[in-house]
Amino acid sequence: MPARRPARRGFTLIELLVVIAIIAILIGLLLPAVQKVREAASRIKCTNNLKQLGIAAHAYHDVNQRFPGYAGGGSNQLWLPQMLPYIEQQAIATNNLTDATIPVLQCSSNQAVPPYGPFGGKMWGITNYLAVTGHRYSDWSKGGDTGLLAVYPATLKVKMSSVLDGLSNTVMIGERPPHNNAYWGWYQYPDWDSHIWAVTQSGDSYLNSPCTLPMYFQEEMKSKPDCSANHFWSRHTGGANFALGDGSVRFFQYQAGPTMIPVMSTRAAGEVVPSN
Repeated sequence: MPARRPARRGFTLIELLVVIAIIAILIGLLLPAVQKVREAASRIKCTNNLKQLGIAAHAYHDVNQRFPGYAGGGSNQLWLPQMLPYIEQQAIATNNLTDATIPVLQCSSNQAVPPYGPFGGKMWGITNYLAVTGHRYSDWSKGGDTGLLAVYPATLKVKMSSVLDGLSNTVMIGERPPHNNAYWGWYQYPDWDSHIWAVTQSGDSYLNSPCTLPMYFQEEMKSKPDCSANHFWSRHTGGANFALGDGSVRFFQYQAGPTMIPVMSTRAAGEVVPSN
């Protein structure tokens, strides 16, 4: 008689469950690592975007002997449209396009937001980066904006020599994602869309009231997302990137919101920047 072959043995139910559990644990360990790598890459790209904007602001200053501000006379006179030729977007500037997607203005940590439109017969392209125009909105009534990229009054022309607090001690451009419905965050529109102030306090003009004041650089107000229009923030973990007046880029933690960012938002107020 031919020898009997041993019976083939399969997995028992318990063994199969153990294998599935091990695979689930490994996936659970892997996902946070993947997310951290993705966020690190996003922060690097965002840093590079702000670095390019900082270099562009300096190039604009070299040509015009002033930093871009608000020249009055329409949306094409805002700081970002003024800088388009210096970020290789001359065609958009020449044709005064409002709906173009400009890569250097997009942060990959932010989810895709469609342009809001039509509004006023136009579509509006978005930006994740806003100019720091000064300490607070009401400064305009006391002589003008106090920041490096000041907008009020339109006659105010800020030069490097005007930044008495030091370019490396002055924040110039910060992160603030557009609304999920893109109702604000347009690079061709003033006030809270292309620029904002470091502090929003009672007595200031602000968007989407009622909101809890004062508002500093802080996390997104998820319970009141419309109120997030009034302060700098990002979708990075723990803080946001800012371009400084010297063209460098720093990542600030949110705890710097009420102390460091307001002090660094003015160009010539003589405040002492905290060491932390």
